[in-house]
Amino acid sequence: MEKRRLFSLLTRSYRTSFSISRFKINKRGLAASRRPSDPRLFPTSGWDNIDSSIPVEEETIPTYRPKIFYPVHIGEDESILSKFETAELEAPVPRKTLEDRTIYISRSLPISYGTPVLCDLGEARLGTDQQQGDIMPDIYRAPEVILDMTWNYKVDIWNVGMVIWDLFEHRHLFRARNPEGKLDDGYHLAEMQAVLGDPPLEFLARSEKSLEFWDGNGKWKGAAPVPDYDLDTLEERLQGDEKDDFLRFLRRMICWQPEERATAKELLFDPWLMHGLFK
Repeated sequence: MEKRRLFSLLTRSYRTSFSISRFKINKRGLAASRRPSDPRLFPTSGWDNIDSSIPVEEETIPTYRPKIFYPVHIGEDESILSKFETAELEAPVPRKTLEDRTIYISRSLPISYGTPVLCDLGEARLGTDQQQGDIMPDIYRAPEVILDMTWNYKVDIWNVGMVIWDLFEHRHLFRARNPEGKLDDGYHLAEMQAVLGDPPLEFLARSEKSLEFWDGNGKWKGAAPVPDYDLDTLEERLQGDEKDDFLRFLRRMICWQPEERATAKELLFDPWLMHGLFK
């Protein structure tokens, strides 16, 4: 069952690479497909107010800039949204009110099952040319993004690898946090160093920022210690050939150099994913 979910995820990733140009929105709008319902009145008081000087949520990200965030479709099980609304009605989340915006503490959504849905395309970029800038959720960022290099669609392949690890191992591969619990690029890269090994010199040469963490010979010099583990020791669910095949599959996505990552189409027919999928 897990392999079928991963296969579906990769299939959808592959399809988006050539279907964006054909995407059309119904003239009546996206809301036209939903049945109208009575509006729900949420509490206007009863929550904890957070001191405006305390960074919360996305404000803790070093590269944070105030932005507009857009709601997305959750998936097939829409009862999740109803439960989410009920929880907010009964116990409103703490929030910080500023002059130009309000920041709400995140309320966790329960894990749902069904076909994976690609969503939240607020940072989507069109075109195949090299892009630049900070994108991706913090713990899922590809190394070229952290190091301020130019990047292309291969960051999505890295992201798929991160999500596959989460789905299969039921935990994140990287924490990207320092001992104080704050997002820290040094600790994130130190974890990558442990999992991926030494980065190629030609990769480090693409970014001046890399000199903050590696010396001229590609040896780690960052303040954060490199954890004493590797990808083999982190994977504890599989054994023997099954484990070797899974890690080989994962390493086709999670590697330093973007050009060495497989395409979504190539990953669709990986032997580990295909084995037993259609039995």
